[in-house]
Amino acid sequence: MQKTEDHWENVSRSKSFIAHLFFSPIHLRSNDLKKAFDQERNEEWRDDLLALIPRLGVDSLIELALYLGVEIKLNDKVIWTQLENQLLANFHLMDTVQVCQLRWASSQLKPRPNSKRFEDTLQ
Repeated sequence: MQKTEDHWENVSRSKSFIAHLFFSPIHLRSNDLKKAFDQERNEEWRDDLLALIPRLGVDSLIELALYLGVEIKLNDKVIWTQLENQLLANFHLMDTVQVCQLRWASSQLKPRPNSKRFEDTLQ
């Protein structure tokens, strides 16, 4: 099959090529996310994480929820609220496995930092 004459113009307008216009590069203090989480948690760290959450895709949000809920057991209401809002906004993009992972990750912390709306959505 031959490529159309405007093939490369269409490719250059595709999402992967124009993503840099909408999402500027993220500069973290550490290139290793695990190392950034393991360091002392302070207000700057929290602000960096809150700025990062809206830029993550669904897969990354779920991995972050699993990491926060299971590995480091971070029970910070502000961070979980931001994460929850992003997950609810992208809920239509999740498959059943991802919903189950999210439900399990959010149930690991006591007291649960989740809203009633989030809990009802995951049911």
